[in-house]
Amino acid sequence: MLSTVIATLIVPTICAIVFFQNELSSTKELIFNDTAILTENIAKNLYPTLAFDDLETAQEELQRLIATPQITSASLWKMTEGNSLDEYVLFCSTRDAPHELNSPTAIGEVWSESALQIVRPIQSGNQLIGVIMVKRSLAHLQYKKDQFIRLALTSWTFMIIVILFVTIWYQNTLTLPLQELTRVAEKILSEKNYKLRAKKMSMDEFGKLTELFNEMLDSINET
Repeated sequence: MLSTVIATLIVPTICAIVFFQNELSSTKELIFNDTAILTENIAKNLYPTLAFDDLETAQEELQRLIATPQITSASLWKMTEGNSLDEYVLFCSTRDAPHELNSPTAIGEVWSESALQIVRPIQSGNQLIGVIMVKRSLAHLQYKKDQFIRLALTSWTFMIIVILFVTIWYQNTLTLPLQELTRVAEKILSEKNYKLRAKKMSMDEFGKLTELFNEMLDSINET
């Protein structure tokens, strides 16, 4: 019975995992595209602000940025000397997340369990003067993962109950006719009563066997 349950669960489980992985990849791609486009657009608008050291406008832009759902923090970094990212200094950042600020190490994106960090250049043509770093919460993605786990556990429990019920029912349909034949044969053997007959309990091979058994008793009873 255990092997039956396991074998029946393997196929739907694999299908569910493949479906969830595809859904997760699509969601991550959508999150990345939306956040990257948003960051790149604001990076274009921030060039004159950073070039003229307009701190007030920069702070206003960042505040508008984090008003976007799921954007948790943003910071603006200005190049000092050279072209290395190690030579950037913090120009301004959102007030709600000062503890998250780390000097950007690369232009690109970094995924973690809880957030997506995107760093984009602020430049005009080939002239690079700074970068913007944006963090987006992945709480929605984690919520989908939790939902999938709960759904998977619920589905597994339901399927196991159904499979066990069907397996027990199927085993009973196989064993009950044999039990009936055994019961009647033992009673005939003990009571020497050849008028007893087995009850036909199915229309399959077991039912045919019961008919043959009863016909055999009829033949014995007639002799």
